[in-house]
Amino acid sequence: MQALRQSSAGQGVSSRSVGSVRRVAVAKPVVSRPAVACPSYKNKENVDLSRVDNYARHEKDTGSSEYQVALLSARLQQISAHLSTNRKDVAARRGLIAILSLRKRHLQYLYRKNRCVLVGPVAVIEVAGTSTPL
Repeated sequence: MQALRQSSAGQGVSSRSVGSVRRVAVAKPVVSRPAVACPSYKNKENVDLSRVDNYARHEKDTGSSEYQVALLSARLQQISAHLSTNRKDVAARRGLIAILSLRKRHLQYLYRKNRCVLVGPVAVIEVAGTSTPL
């Protein structure tokens, strides 16, 4: 038994003897899984952005409150659809609440600064499949 210990000590491989058979631990090969691309908001998949451009003030507008409200509403629709199938996704639910608060702040700003915009086309953005005034 001492001869067995001395021979395996310098190898760096764990071994043990069972009866007269010597077993050597062998590392399992690493199996790489293919990356699966899921539909996401950043890839502009699974999100209906066709109506968002209607709310832009000019061609390169990305920062106006009307445009932001429309963009956040489209994002809310996507997350709501995701949560309807994945009810236990707590991180997505937390993101939904954060986006709702952002949208609410933009709407409050529009209410203070430019109420006539809220009466116009921004008031008919659909959220979660129902047409509700913002």
